[in-house]
Amino acid sequence: SADLKSVWFVSRHGSRAPDPVVTMVCPGLTSVVKKFSSIGVSPSGVTGNGLREMYSVGTFARERYILEAGFLSETWDPREIYMDAASEPRTIQSGSTMGQGMFAGPAHFESYREPVPIFVNATYGMDNLGETRKAGCALRLARDKQRWDETHGAALWKKKEAIVHSLSQLCKVDLRLALDYSDGMDNLGDAIKDVTDLMMFADREGFAAPWNMTLYEDARAIALEQLYGRLFGTPQQRT
Repeated sequence: SADLKSVWFVSRHGSRAPDPVVTMVCPGLTSVVKKFSSIGVSPSGVTGNGLREMYSVGTFARERYILEAGFLSETWDPREIYMDAASEPRTIQSGSTMGQGMFAGPAHFESYREPVPIFVNATYGMDNLGETRKAGCALRLARDKQRWDETHGAALWKKKEAIVHSLSQLCKVDLRLALDYSDGMDNLGDAIKDVTDLMMFADREGFAAPWNMTLYEDARAIALEQLYGRLFGTPQQRT
């Protein structure tokens, strides 16, 4: 039988509040955005439900790799585990919460969960995870995305005009103009993803929604198709 030598555990962040830019992209849903501050969550911050999600990920890892396999110590030991995160508050917060779910507190801290250090490479243009958006592939990625936008992307938006129109009505602004009045929007797909992020996270918090789930599902599908197409649209990107 094989012996377990190492484990790589990869996770997204927990459920969160939407990015602040969404109020510029979709002013029609500003009232929904404000509900997140009413439950004590900062813009883009991880919600209480998101923290519970990440804590549950940590308890799963604890049960699997500490209690069952005996692969890690009961308390945090830097010789055994290293945790890093992309340099954004929501990912660092999520990693810290996952770590608390994994490790019991040491002596004199037994009633609490042990905080775990999260490492981040703050070097400009790069992070620990080597994201292609921020690292050495940035110029190549920009060319690939432009090619996608001019071919597959253009065809996608023409095919899905009705969905974009319905979402624009909900937002009370033409989403096709999002690039003209908001910072950080690289393309229409980014704008729609930010809006559907808001819709998804609001649903997870149980907020009353002025939209129907069919519109959300249709809009989310095209936003993700655009996102994945731009990032993984060529054989080189996929490998």
